[in-house]
Amino acid sequence: MLKLVKQFNMLFLYRIELSPLKVNHASWLKQSIVKDLNEIHTELQKLLVHRQVPSPQLVQKVGELVNRLDTVKLTAEAAMEVAAETAANADNKAEPTSATNVTADKRDVTPLDVCPEEYKGGMFGYPWYNKGWVIVNCSNARPLHSVISVLINSVAYPQDDEKHIETVLKGISDTYPTVQVHLVTHSDQVSETAKKYKNVDGVKVDDTRVSKGWNILMTKASTPYVLLARDLFHFTWLTQIERQIRVISQIPHVGVVGGSYRNFSGHWKAGCMQTTLKNFVVEYQEGYYHSRNGCMFCNYLQGPFVTKPNLLKFDESLPNEVVFEDWFLRVVEDGNLIMTCPDAMYFTTDYTTYPKTMDRNVWIPLAKKWELNRVLLPHSIKHSFLVTILVLNALPIASYSQFAVWRSMLVR
Repeated sequence: MLKLVKQFNMLFLYRIELSPLKVNHASWLKQSIVKDLNEIHTELQKLLVHRQVPSPQLVQKVGELVNRLDTVKLTAEAAMEVAAETAANADNKAEPTSATNVTADKRDVTPLDVCPEEYKGGMFGYPWYNKGWVIVNCSNARPLHSVISVLINSVAYPQDDEKHIETVLKGISDTYPTVQVHLVTHSDQVSETAKKYKNVDGVKVDDTRVSKGWNILMTKASTPYVLLARDLFHFTWLTQIERQIRVISQIPHVGVVGGSYRNFSGHWKAGCMQTTLKNFVVEYQEGYYHSRNGCMFCNYLQGPFVTKPNLLKFDESLPNEVVFEDWFLRVVEDGNLIMTCPDAMYFTTDYTTYPKTMDRNVWIPLAKKWELNRVLLPHSIKHSFLVTILVLNALPIASYSQFAVWRSMLVR
């Protein structure tokens, strides 16, 4: 608790340092940070009064603020370094010294998961601007096949959509021919299709539970990162796996990094959502509050993502539609950060949004597990469960607070 208070004090000092910055967004930045700091301060006061331990969400919020402030600080320092280097080069046109070369050599031997990327400027890649960031050739990056593998779960695909699996496998093989793909399916046709590709390991199962399929795939992966290729119907270089690996390996406490996604009709979304779990209610909101390295901080991702195998464990008792809702709630509860990079694009079809929106019953097992009274979805969609959960669990009203919530729900 004292450590968290010290972090808060440090953030407060940074707030004072940042307020005089003479940049166009300084006022907005200051107001945003002050707002977040005030919320943290209020929460800390409550914790001190009730002698409670800070929640992982509060610690995560403090961490996000520290990351934002570090980014601002590092950006300013980098600008000063560039200015100093430019001035030095103007005065001295000589070749780099041997000391510089030694430093570069030392930097090159540090193992990297992927090579770094370089920004080529606002006009680079004209007219399509698809090459603004370019991967720098390096000799100290691990082979990609030793860094990541791809997991594809088609056990719940409608039969008409199974034909897209071959398109996906061909796209992965063409784009990342050395990367291992692990596929689980209940279809004989898909199993035969997988045999056409040397880098694809197919497993046929009879179980059509999505969670069971992902848990099987988890045991197959031996790389430090995996790509959970949810509901893909196409795969191209736009996925930019390297970009997501770079973010998850370089930013502290990040456990999941995804990308935006595009559907059959060509419409695309960032797929970043914020979740609030409080007072027996979970609320989902589209959008983001903070970002870093061009990627957004989220609590829930709607599309495919890169993650670490040790985080993968899906609840096989839940319906297919809410398996990932449960998983992301647990990932956040454990203190991991989740990000999405909209410049990494997936091609997916959405099998779960409609039933989650229209069918309250698919949420009941999740509501029972997390003791939820309500689920609030975007576009003012609300599902209520209180009476149902009380009956299912046969729970007495254990406290006045629970009684108050129960009574308010009955009134409504």
